[in-house]
Amino acid sequence: MKKLKNHFMKKFKIYINMKFLICIIVFLSGGLLNTFTLNGQSAKIEDILSIRLSDAGPLLEGQEVRGYYFIYETESANKEMKSYDLRIHDVNLNLLKKKKITVPKTNIIQTVLYNGRSICLKFFDSKEDNYVFKAYDLLGEPLFTKDTDKISRMESYKSTTASEEYPSFYSIPHFGYINYTLTKEKGEKHGYNINLYSDNESTPHWIYNSQSDQIEVAMHLAADSNFAYFNIMKRDAVLSQDVEGYVMALSSKTGKQAFEVPLKNKGYKYLAFSSFIGPTGNLHMVGRYYNEADKVLKSKGLGLAMLEIDPTGKFVNTVLIPSNDKLLLNSGLVEQDEKADKSKYFFFHDFISLDDGRILGIGESYSLKINVLGLAAMAAAGGGQGSTQDLAIEDMYVFEFDKSFNLKSIQRFNKYKSNFPLPGMPLPFPIFYSFYVKERGGFDYEFFQKNADNTEAAIYYMDYEKRAGEANNTVLGAIFATKDGYTTDKFDLQKSADITSVFPGTFGSVVTVNYFRKLRAMDIQIVKLNY
Repeated sequence: MKKLKNHFMKKFKIYINMKFLICIIVFLSGGLLNTFTLNGQSAKIEDILSIRLSDAGPLLEGQEVRGYYFIYETESANKEMKSYDLRIHDVNLNLLKKKKITVPKTNIIQTVLYNGRSICLKFFDSKEDNYVFKAYDLLGEPLFTKDTDKISRMESYKSTTASEEYPSFYSIPHFGYINYTLTKEKGEKHGYNINLYSDNESTPHWIYNSQSDQIEVAMHLAADSNFAYFNIMKRDAVLSQDVEGYVMALSSKTGKQAFEVPLKNKGYKYLAFSSFIGPTGNLHMVGRYYNEADKVLKSKGLGLAMLEIDPTGKFVNTVLIPSNDKLLLNSGLVEQDEKADKSKYFFFHDFISLDDGRILGIGESYSLKINVLGLAAMAAAGGGQGSTQDLAIEDMYVFEFDKSFNLKSIQRFNKYKSNFPLPGMPLPFPIFYSFYVKERGGFDYEFFQKNADNTEAAIYYMDYEKRAGEANNTVLGAIFATKDGYTTDKFDLQKSADITSVFPGTFGSVVTVNYFRKLRAMDIQIVKLNY
């Protein structure tokens, strides 16, 4: 959601100084002197002190937009405290509710999430060295405040430097929130714990800790009110490339383990990087597949795998798409090279199930590129850590599957190629970089919509257009999937805005939020597209 007025500045803004971004305040700001005016389906906010666009978003009921929420810091009369406003607006941008939230000055806001019936704020308390979670209903009334125990030194470093490789805070639709922390004390191996915070008193808070004596990392797959699913990566030593993947399911209500099974089936092993829970309650996973003897951090991989696992841990469907599949080759996603893995990587952002049985997989291709400027900077500094690689973010794709996940077609939509700087410390596998970039808003995909009868979908993404004879500009691109095929539309975003964010509106429309730094003002408008 964090987009600057041109494609390059967008990437630069997200990456330049993560400590500074943590301190930049949320979506809007201003105290009693701020003004808020409405004119039809638009809004204007003036006297804005600072912004963080990640802490605002749509209030969705399924795929229907019911309104919008905004969190922003206001002036505080107490120098030892911070003051935030939580604002709730309807679908036409009219203000419905405003709630004052006060926290100690040592609390740094990290993430704001909405789960369909409540909003939760995650703070890092730099004094107590722990996390604080505050949840509110859609009338602004408090539901709970929860504190964690003191976190590990590794987790504290991650929070104070924003060096997190994977997302760690997730919402469970109409149920609660899950938070992951890294654990490692003196003499212990790297592990994790998982905390669940329910927004319903009938479900207690629970904690699950990693169980084995191996080094373990937990990555979120998907969750609903019945089960929370995780990809568990285990290895014996920090530098070991012999990593084994598992799928673990915990009861969302109790935190008790339902199963943990190796990511192996039909003579292959798998590395998963996208997932969702289907209409039957089964977990669907998308990733790469390998021979059982392969080391997934070193081997090229044999192609794409679509897996379906039921709540008992049984593989009920496995679809393998080899790298030499004609659809993959024609899509431009695979470059044949027997000696090295030069194929483009692919990250699935979302999956859309339509009433006609089609499943649309939305994603972007990417590849790793050498960062020449980063190498030069490291050399000038005499070595040390720095960004020596970029993630080259490339085209949009829509994979079309049938209800059994058999691949039917791949649609490619060209867009401008952009680079996102990667951390100086290398991650063990290129697919892991996609989680890093996703967390920091580096991909161009924004969101999708479905129409009321679930027969059509709209997919939105940012693009940067170079134009002959006129000024270049950032645009919002739209891909409409109908029963008759695909159509596209786009519109220019504000050239004069310093920062632009886009939210979903009713089907076929979006809400644009433009911030003007010198004017200290925010304009919000509803824009309709053609389809």
